[in-house]
Amino acid sequence: MSPDLGHLRDIVVSATIALSHISDHTMESFIVDTKTQDAVLWRLAVIGETANNMTDATRAAIDAPWHQIIGMRHVAIHHYRKLDMTRIWGTVRDRAPDLLVQVNEFLQDIP
Repeated sequence: MSPDLGHLRDIVVSATIALSHISDHTMESFIVDTKTQDAVLWRLAVIGETANNMTDATRAAIDAPWHQIIGMRHVAIHHYRKLDMTRIWGTVRDRAPDLLVQVNEFLQDIP
């Protein structure tokens, strides 16, 4: 479990930073701000790669959409022309907070 603890902490850090990157943006301002898009995409890629490197047992213990999280990383890195920045915006705004809650609750239960 110890390597996964580091992975989970990386997810918390990256999700928190991604949320901070969009905190002063509307969807419209995010769509035209390529620097913020790049920063958010990097954080989503880190989250997806980290999730992919966690054990199946840890992923199973946390109720999160791991398949979609890992898939978004795959699209961002390998199929970037298919990225929809509106979807990226919504993912960070709507789903990152839930992911943070789920991962933090799991981390709190570890001695």
